[in-house]
Amino acid sequence: MKKAIIFDCFGVLALEQYGALTRAFPWTEQKVRAASAGVDLGVLSGAERKKRAIEILDEFGMDSKAAAEYFLGVRDLNKALLKDIRGLKGQFKLAILSNTADDFWQHFRPEDAEELKKMFDVIVLSYEIKKAKPDAGAFEATLEKLGLDANECIFVDDKAKNVETAENLGMAGVVYTWGMNFLGALKRLL
Repeated sequence: MKKAIIFDCFGVLALEQYGALTRAFPWTEQKVRAASAGVDLGVLSGAERKKRAIEILDEFGMDSKAAAEYFLGVRDLNKALLKDIRGLKGQFKLAILSNTADDFWQHFRPEDAEELKKMFDVIVLSYEIKKAKPDAGAFEATLEKLGLDANECIFVDDKAKNVETAENLGMAGVVYTWGMNFLGALKRLL
């Protein structure tokens, strides 16, 4: 019996804009990835990542501060999915497992951050546990905080590689795309 649903944050619960930086400016991808190494493990702060991104964009003659604010700033929540999740509260334990830096909560409007904190029973942030998806240890830390076994959980992420790791551990998985019928996908797993 499934007792919990674990959600990725960026790309599922909130718009993932950081990856949009390298999609919009593909020639920056290698430098941005190198400059961001370690941010999800807490080795590099979110402020340092932003500073490095601005420096990279400056190299390409862009309006670096505006671009960094857009790509690394406040995220919009997935209101349709959050409405579905609200209906699941009480039926399942709800968790977030996110690869993120120490500036995680700064990516949300204050009212959105409060909504997430109230809605989810467990929030596991990679920089705090020093493990990032798809490392199995990130999933195991989340299971420990939930007090559940893998086979009691469903994992939802926009990256197939992360869902594959969860499934290899014994969870059911959903590869999420914005606008999909999440409740329909969930029903098929129950």
